[in-house]
Amino acid sequence: MTALSLIKEAYPVQKGDKVLVHAAAGGMGLLLCQLLKDVGAYLIGTASTQEKCNLAMANGATVMVNYKDNENWVEKVKELTDGKGVDVVYDSVGKTTWEGSLEAVKRKGKVVYWGAASGPVPPFNISVLAKNNASIMRSTLMNYIVTRDELEYYANLALNSVKDGKLKIKVHKVYDLKDAAKAHDDLEGRGTTGKLLLRC
Repeated sequence: MTALSLIKEAYPVQKGDKVLVHAAAGGMGLLLCQLLKDVGAYLIGTASTQEKCNLAMANGATVMVNYKDNENWVEKVKELTDGKGVDVVYDSVGKTTWEGSLEAVKRKGKVVYWGAASGPVPPFNISVLAKNNASIMRSTLMNYIVTRDELEYYANLALNSVKDGKLKIKVHKVYDLKDAAKAHDDLEGRGTTGKLLLRC
């Protein structure tokens, strides 16, 4: 539901839009890859290993940027968009990518921050948005499913997408509840792809 709310409301992606997704091989990233491919977006993803890049490509990314091999990933994104930048950035990383995300978005584009894997976006001077008239938002699912109708809309859309085969959920590993700390360590260690589940 979160992935759907990002592409339906946080920034309504249209066919042909150029989209940057950070952590494209993560649980949410893989869902965004599939959904954005279905919409017909040109999807640039970022990831930290070639294996993760390959996985995101297999799930619908148009092109991947391995930021371990391309330290200046913003320059690579600009190169891939003829110097213009992307229409929207979906940034789940936060602290280590927020500035680059603002540089990678085109004039009048939008950066949607929705996670903080590396830490929260720090306070910053809003005048930095004047460089390209970018807009920003901090999205969260709970504000899109306030009413019963909204909840049912996104729940049905998500479940039908899985049922119809438009979304395939990759489960990295299922952990026993007693191993929740290990799941957190694995997630923070960035060695995972797909969803991590806890078994009660």
